[in-house]
Amino acid sequence: MAPRTETPKKRIVEKQERQTNLVLALLNTTTPLSLARIRKDVPGYDGGPDAVRQKFERDKRELRTTGIEILSIPIETDEQVGYRIEPASFWLPDLGLTDAEEHALGLAAATLGFGGAGVARVLLDAPPATPTAALATLPALPYLYRALAGQRAVSFTHKERERRVAIGTLVRHGTHWYAGGYDLEREVPRHFRVDRITGIPKLDAPGSGHLTAAQLETLRAARPWEGGRGRQEVTVRVDASIAGSVVSELEGDTTTSRHRDGSALVSIGWGLPGLSRSWVLGLLHHAVVVSPPRVRDDIVAWLDAIITAQHSNPGTIAWGPEADASTATPSAAQRLLAVLTTLAQQRRTTLTELSMRFGVSRDAMRTVLLEAACMGVPPFLHGDLLDIQVPLDDEEGDDVVWVDSGLFRPQLTWRDGFELAASARAALALTGADDRGALAGALEKLETVTGAKVDIDVPKPAALAPIESAVAGHRQLLVTYYSASSDAVSDRRIEPVAVRERAGRFYALAWCHLAGGWRTFRLDRIDSAVDVGTWTHTEIPPAFDDVYGFADAERVDIALTDDVAWLQETEGVERIGSLADGRTVIRLAVASPTYLARLMVQAGAGAEVIAPESLQDIGRDAAARVRERYGRRAKD
Repeated sequence: MAPRTETPKKRIVEKQERQTNLVLALLNTTTPLSLARIRKDVPGYDGGPDAVRQKFERDKRELRTTGIEILSIPIETDEQVGYRIEPASFWLPDLGLTDAEEHALGLAAATLGFGGAGVARVLLDAPPATPTAALATLPALPYLYRALAGQRAVSFTHKERERRVAIGTLVRHGTHWYAGGYDLEREVPRHFRVDRITGIPKLDAPGSGHLTAAQLETLRAARPWEGGRGRQEVTVRVDASIAGSVVSELEGDTTTSRHRDGSALVSIGWGLPGLSRSWVLGLLHHAVVVSPPRVRDDIVAWLDAIITAQHSNPGTIAWGPEADASTATPSAAQRLLAVLTTLAQQRRTTLTELSMRFGVSRDAMRTVLLEAACMGVPPFLHGDLLDIQVPLDDEEGDDVVWVDSGLFRPQLTWRDGFELAASARAALALTGADDRGALAGALEKLETVTGAKVDIDVPKPAALAPIESAVAGHRQLLVTYYSASSDAVSDRRIEPVAVRERAGRFYALAWCHLAGGWRTFRLDRIDSAVDVGTWTHTEIPPAFDDVYGFADAERVDIALTDDVAWLQETEGVERIGSLADGRTVIRLAVASPTYLARLMVQAGAGAEVIAPESLQDIGRDAAARVRERYGRRAKD
């Protein structure tokens, strides 16, 4: 009887490996690959033709959302269509960076970039010692960046309208990105909020979106987020308790006079009533509109509507999926590419160092590397595998060695270029006008080589300079601080270790002696800062987001009418649902009752807390307290 032979089990290729295989194959071919060729040669595309087609189209869509564009090209075969990735659309040109400039860009991306899981870790020789934060990104941004770089016309859907635009500016203000350009159909300047662009933009040929110097000047002078600010002057009295922080916040944009009691009269431009009303109501009972009478009456009517609103019987909430942050981080395929590119650059490293760089456990990184070692090398012939030496367990040591260096290069992608440009701009806002340092030099080279410039609109508060000096000199500060979460002013002794810009505001991560723990402080709410000595606290600081975030916050369900749909974009929204009466419901992580009260007064009668029951009247109570101020005659 012949011995029975067992059929070897077929290795399962996971999605991130399959997508990486696909990217490498399409990047390293001079002729478009048909789907039949992809099915035959690229590991992970096994199965019948229909199953492979579905898998391929799904992968193509996912890769496009991360800035990787797969071209469809006519070919002379039965399939008629082949696929490839144009290297010039994927890789940035060589920037000619010095070692110091590479490190400066990498540090900027790691500390102020898009999660720090990709390009920053490739450029840095060691993980950053400072806590990290993250800027939000959107699928359309890398494409708009490429359009800006190549003066290419770009087509996209914005607020359900099709647009074809020559892009001239890409600016972040607060949490929002704005693309400025000329509408090529109407021949007029327009600005578009990028988060309102749906789908993936389509790029025309280089040079198809050329703009004149005069057109660029018009776009760069615009401030689309202001919406007509300055058309009407409104005078607001601000209590002494928060006058310092308000004056700091509005510095350069308002006329201010201080009174002996410490209060202040500020005159602001009241462009869009909703935005300006939201600002003054955000100060709760600490501020009251003095003039003109019509604006004062509008505020009173707004408050009365909140106070008299009746509770509803909302019924069952139909919840949608939990908030997905996947668009703010690189795809799994991009992470794997970043790991392999790091290895190709260093040639020899350790499992411990790699796990620290990419924020995973040593066992998780070991699994990634072992799977990567099984990946094929284009054209994916039998036996062509990546040569990576990985310790199978701790007893075999910690060293990781890259032998095959002919495939991956320490080269940046266009998505990397956009993220680096945005991170560097934000970092330079922290360090002031640095036109001589390595970071400024690296950014200048990036802008010169790509032809694309992004801007960050971030006003600098008065406290920024002393806080940065304290960070650099390891100094303690005594600060007078208004805490919006507790609605109180207090003197605090703090030891700041890092400064971050987030959503257009500057924050300091500091050890607070009053609280006995790590806290974040919004710098425009610091009224004074006095040096009182050197650091005494030696505890390693946590990541910025671990302190800033909403992990310990209370979850509140709020029903919204259509006129307050903007609340869906509030930071901390975790789920969105709907009610039978047509209203939208958000589940919001709320850091404090005062924060919720402020939000409800700003939103008005169109927002209703439906859970928990204990917070249902928080907006009404806050509105009544503010309304009491308007019941008294304001005197200058």
